Amino acid sequence: DAYTVMGLDTYGNTWDATSTTDFSIDGDGSCTANSCGSDTAAGYTITAADHANSLISISTGLTVTHAALNKLVITGPSSATAGVSGLYTVTAEDQYGNVVTNYGGVITITSSDGTFSAPVHTTLTAGVETFDVTLDTAGSQTVGAHDDGSLTASPSVTVTVTHAALTSFASIAPTDDTIAAGASDAYTVMGLDTY
Repeated sequence: DAYTVMGLDTYGNTWDATSTTDFSIDGDGSCTANSCGSDTAAGYTITAADHANSLISISTGLTVTHAALNKLVITGPSSATAGVSGLYTVTAEDQYGNVVTNYGGVITITSSDGTFSAPVHTTLTAGVETFDVTLDTAGSQTVGAHDDGSLTASPSVTVTVTHAALTSFASIAPTDDTIAAGASDAYTVMGLDTY
């Protein structure tokens, strides 16, 4: 925003004193001449001080709100155990990384794991929502999100899924082996978890 400062002398005379005033903003904002702003949504204080006497100053508030919706961001753990849920958060953000608090799109959680489970079609609350996601297939998987429009969270979260507890054996190899007396053979057993 561009600011104007009205000067006042001892006799009650007023005039535009903008050109003889230094402007500043607290926090991570910036001022160029009499124009001040910030990329971060928050409350700020704008201070205008006289060039010649900085003790003569005046302040006002500035509230910076989020810009237009630009992207969806998903965060969560990068490791999991098969069958154990993890919390993943989807945030609607503007181009500066501010939460778009009035975003009301419907979110769908996605995964490369064909047997994953998560809530279906959930609306973000104040631009943010946390989802319980359970991955079942061991290996490298992804968890992502998209809305009912054209936004897809990018990048998705890559998750290394480890197997759950052993529940049974799937196979032993070699099977029906024959060896000479005094020899030995190495065997491999494949275990299974619930998933």
